[in-house]
Amino acid sequence: MVAPYWQLQLGWWCVPYALLVAVSLRRHGLVLLMALGLLAGLLGVARGTTYVYKRAVYQRLAGQQVVLVGSAMDDAVYGRHSQMSFDMRDAQTLQPVRAPLLGSLQIAGFGAPMIYKGDVVKVQGKLFPTRGNSQARISYATLTVLSHHTSPIDTVRRQFAAGVQSALPEPVASFALGILVGQRNTLPTDISEQFTMVGLTHIIAVSGYNLTIIMKAMAQTLQKRSKYQYLLGSCLLMGLFLLLAGSSPSLVRASVVCGLGLAAWYYGRTLHPVVLLLVAAAITVVANPLYAWGNVSWMLSFLAFFGVLVVGPIITKRLYGTREPKLIASIVLESLAAEMMTLPYVLCIFGQMSLVATIANVLVVALVPLAMLLGLCAGLAGMFVAPLAGWIAWPGKLLMTYMLDVAHLLSKVPHAFLRDIVFPWPYMLVCYALMAVILWIAWRKARQNGIITDNIANKWKEHSTMSGHSKWSTIKREKGAKDAARGALFTKLGNAIALAARTGADPEMNFSLRLAIDKAKAANMPTANIQRSIDRGSGKLGGDQIQEVMYEGYGAGGVAVLVECATDNLNRTYPEVKLAFAKHGGNIAEKGAVAFQFERKGTIRVKGTGDDLMMQALDAGAEDMQEEDGESVIYTDPKELAKVREALQAAGIEITEAELTFIPNNTVEITDEATAGKIMRMMDALEASDDVTNTYVNFDIPEELIK
Repeated sequence: MVAPYWQLQLGWWCVPYALLVAVSLRRHGLVLLMALGLLAGLLGVARGTTYVYKRAVYQRLAGQQVVLVGSAMDDAVYGRHSQMSFDMRDAQTLQPVRAPLLGSLQIAGFGAPMIYKGDVVKVQGKLFPTRGNSQARISYATLTVLSHHTSPIDTVRRQFAAGVQSALPEPVASFALGILVGQRNTLPTDISEQFTMVGLTHIIAVSGYNLTIIMKAMAQTLQKRSKYQYLLGSCLLMGLFLLLAGSSPSLVRASVVCGLGLAAWYYGRTLHPVVLLLVAAAITVVANPLYAWGNVSWMLSFLAFFGVLVVGPIITKRLYGTREPKLIASIVLESLAAEMMTLPYVLCIFGQMSLVATIANVLVVALVPLAMLLGLCAGLAGMFVAPLAGWIAWPGKLLMTYMLDVAHLLSKVPHAFLRDIVFPWPYMLVCYALMAVILWIAWRKARQNGIITDNIANKWKEHSTMSGHSKWSTIKREKGAKDAARGALFTKLGNAIALAARTGADPEMNFSLRLAIDKAKAANMPTANIQRSIDRGSGKLGGDQIQEVMYEGYGAGGVAVLVECATDNLNRTYPEVKLAFAKHGGNIAEKGAVAFQFERKGTIRVKGTGDDLMMQALDAGAEDMQEEDGESVIYTDPKELAKVREALQAAGIEITEAELTFIPNNTVEITDEATAGKIMRMMDALEASDDVTNTYVNFDIPEELIK
């Protein structure tokens, strides 16, 4: 066979040229993006062509008698005609030629009493190339186990499976193992067929969807409590899930998506879902190019995730606006979006379609986390307390029996499942093109109506840590307008100017002073007052020097509070701050006990919204941007605030406010009206002090509770 050298050379020789283009045009964002895309594409073509070349050995061996050795990917089960069936990887042919085989093979045959995951097996039989997740299959083979390599994880997994089967009756036990560890090969054929007919195969195949479901449940439980508990719990959960369920293509991709989303959430960033999916797809394809070169489940999971993360939120925002849908409505919309994206591909590849999939998903999917928890309890009971396992497993038996009954009843609906549909690939491409046009129009209309923003559907940052900051900032701005009328704001602004002037009285050389002066001018503070504050801070007026101090504490409900003060008398300021905390159910804390929950950031509030503004801000060095009330808040690294501000001013963007602030790393949701009242009264008391220049808090209080 002649190797495609021209393709390899084209790919590898174009890489350095694309890299040179990217480096030489690094200051042009769009060109850089295009160059990096070209570079990634060429790398993919080069590496993918290499894999295609290596896969050609399957064509050479097609229909021939072969002898090969490889490792079992899962525990074997008895399949058709009483054959021992399993998947194999890391295979190498011994006859008629010696060659490594990429990807996985489907093996079925006789000769070994049992084959476990990790066993090294010798296979003799005829090889036939296949399309889909496996590269080839060998049926009616002669099987010989050469060695056993069972890992402790596999041993625990088998013991757990035995515990589930002893605690739960069939077919509930097999169903529980399917949703917990992906062991679908023990599920009765009729049950498996019913799940296919009603569109629920994904919950028993561990396609990655189960992982996203339990990650959402974890987010709702821990994300609002503790940033670190949520991160640690999520990482442990993903690791345990991968160890027990294996590393199927879609599960690996789901883990990458979840991991990237967690990382973005942890560092306070917002990832556009399209970027998130593309990065996740690129990472998995770099690890194994065969995923993208013929793995059906990988492609289906990619399309389903696109539906859930991109299409679903567009539909939701279009229908609900700024309101959040209820749980059932959210599941319906996500299921519809996922089905819409996967349907053309399924029709083209499999020629089949379920007409009751949406109903089945609404009735079953929301119960998957609870079913997994109850199945886990049943398995552990079967392992450690077998005499009581039946009683402990009873709730799980009821729930999973209900889920199986739903699948059974819906599969009996006339014409619920259509087979043998002829749907050529050009039809599939036309469908996806039409979807793209419709989604683009819906997205544009939603943006024009102010319903949707660029941060659409970041599922792993639903509870943004910026929300508490933005809400309290809005309240302070409204309060500041009232304070200005009675002169209280001028006192605070004057203290801030005096404090900044300690390091230099020239605004051109002292950026902090320039920010303080701009803020004072925005509040219409008289020029004479500004100059007097500068003179006081620089020492020209004599008297006690003003100094900066930060107090930390906790308010009612456990909300974290930072209080910045500028004072010339600590003996006056500290008692005032301490009294404000104590009087309203809070307490002042030691230095460092609260500050670690906040991150220093630069913020710039500008007039206007939209994609162009975001691109200008990012090009200027900004980290993030959020839109609110017809304006945009741009977040920067503290050291980059001056540079970004000057770049935006040079671009003609109207800046209404720029300052250094503290952003909470996590927020505390307050739903009790009495607690919310205590917090707001405490914040009012702190803000009423002339010595307090700024307050920062991590609460998340609904609008109706803010008084």
